[in-house]
Amino acid sequence: MTTREITPMYTRDGYEREALAVAAARLSHQALSWSDRTRYPAPLHAALQMDLGHPQFRRSEPKDAESLEILREARGGDA
Repeated sequence: MTTREITPMYTRDGYEREALAVAAARLSHQALSWSDRTRYPAPLHAALQMDLGHPQFRRSEPKDAESLEILREARGGDA
């Protein structure tokens, strides 16, 4: 099991420490409801899983090399 503690030590006026900690946790590679690490930050991980599970809702097919490599790795082999 992995854990991570995020504690903003100092913030400027107008920023709440709790809000910054939540934002950092959501953008980290630690899933909120899973004891393992995600490959990408949580919002990107969720988006990739949605894209892989529902390709019919894509606005366009990825064509650049980086996007094709990400999809190939996520599928576990050839794209």
